[in-house]
Formats: sequence, structure tokens, C-alpha cells
Amino acid sequence: MMTKEEHILYWKSSTEENWETAVFLKTGHQNLFSLFAFHLVVEKLLKAHWVKDNIPNSPPRIDDLPELFKQTELELTFDQVDYLNTNQRMEHRWALSGLQKKSKPTGDQFLSGLSLS
Repeated sequence: MMTKEEHILYWKSSTEENWETAVFLKTGHQNLFSLFAFHLVVEKLLKAHWVKDNIPNSPPRIDDLPELFKQTELELTFDQVDYLNTNQRMEHRWALSGLQKKSKPTGDQFLSGLSLS
């Protein structure tokens, strides 16, 4: 059985792989798929925080970023929470329509608030 720390490390290490994939896809102008990969990055970081902040070691099997955030003790700025909500809505809309937004706010600023120190 994995310890809490091992669960957190699992989520963090898989995040690094998804980050590399997302950047590669974005560089290749594969915007829709890069959005999905960036969503996975944020989702997995939130799940690492969920494990850290809750008694069970297995986070809920959901990909709703705002809902995952609400179940953590993570403190984010208003802009970061707004980014979570916007990203969730845009990802759903893009998946349904296949459209790509011309410019998207960078995830780097958002991710800076998710460190697990």
C-alpha cells in the first residue's frame, strides 16, 4: 500500500510528463490537444493537493478543476480561481465545437501558485 507521500509523488511526477507533452503540442500548434494536456497538468496538481489536504489517499475521480480546488486547502488568488473556472468552461466548449481560441492566457502564472512545498 502506498503512503500519502508516495501518492503525492505519483501525481507530481505524472504532472511533469504531461507538462512536457503539453509544451511539445503547443510548440507544434496543436492547440486543442495542448489544452487537454495542460488541463491534465492542473488536474493532477490539484489531486496532489487533494491527497495532501484530505485523509484518504485517493482523490475523487473527477476532472472538474473548480470542484477539486474547493476540496483542498489551497489558497489561490482571485485571478487563479477565475482561470480555473474559465479553463473548465472553455475546455468543454472547445471539445464540443472543435474550435480553437486565438489567444489563451498562459498557465505558467496559474501554476506558480500550485507548488507543493
